[in-house]
Amino acid sequence: MKRPRNLRKKLLLITFGLLFGLLMSELFLRVAGYSYPLFYTTDYYRGFALQPGVAGHYQREGEADVRINSDGLRGSKPSGLCWSANFRSATPFPAKRSR
Repeated sequence: MKRPRNLRKKLLLITFGLLFGLLMSELFLRVAGYSYPLFYTTDYYRGFALQPGVAGHYQREGEADVRINSDGLRGSKPSGLCWSANFRSATPFPAKRSR
């Protein structure tokens, strides 16, 4: 009859040890100043997209401070009529030249 009680104590001790280890790791990373911001989110049409309003220090390919504006683009939001009046299109092939 002692087995279930012993097993319960061991499982509780293992759970407590794992939670304590995760808490100490999180505390150490915060004190050390390490951050890993998630700049991307899932998108129905493109698969993934930049998440609007996110800012952080990017360290995967070099180091840079990155800010995503409310439109989901890097950098500050363009102002004036120039942004809304122009139509931009990106094509995978260069335009054909007329001869």
